[in-house]
Amino acid sequence: AHSLDLLGEPPLAYADRIVAFLSRCRNPDGGFAGGPGQVSHLAPTYAAVLALLIVGTPAALALIDRRGLYRFYSSMKDACGGFHMHEDGEIDARGTYTAVAIADLVNILTPELATGVADFLASCQTAEGGFGGEPGNEAHGGN
Repeated sequence: AHSLDLLGEPPLAYADRIVAFLSRCRNPDGGFAGGPGQVSHLAPTYAAVLALLIVGTPAALALIDRRGLYRFYSSMKDACGGFHMHEDGEIDARGTYTAVAIADLVNILTPELATGVADFLASCQTAEGGFGGEPGNEAHGGN
C-alpha cells in the first residue's frame, strides 16, 4: 500500500486486490506469511497489518484478527524477552520490534508480551551505543 502511495496511486484503488491477496497469506495461527501456503513470520505479519491499516476499508480492517495475532505473538515470545521470527526461527531485535510495534498499533500489547523486551533489546546494544541484531553481534545498519 505504501509503495502505491509513493507512485501516486491511491491504495483504495487496489483495496479489494490487496485484501484478497493478504487473506490468502493469513494463517490459522494468526500470523501472515510472505505468500500463500508459507509459514507465518513476524516480518510479513508486520507488513501485512500495516498495509491493511493503510488501506483502512472495513474489509481490510476485518482481516486483522486481533485475537489470532495475540496468539501468534504469544507463541513467538521467548523466555529471553525477544521474539522468534517464525516457529523455531531466530530471535533478534528486528523481530522483537515488529511484534511489539504491531501489538501496540492494534491494542493487544499486554504485560505478558512486553515482559523482558527492554532487557532483551538492551542486551543487543553494543559498547558504542548501536544495536546488533542479537546479543553479542556488532551494531550495523538495518537494526
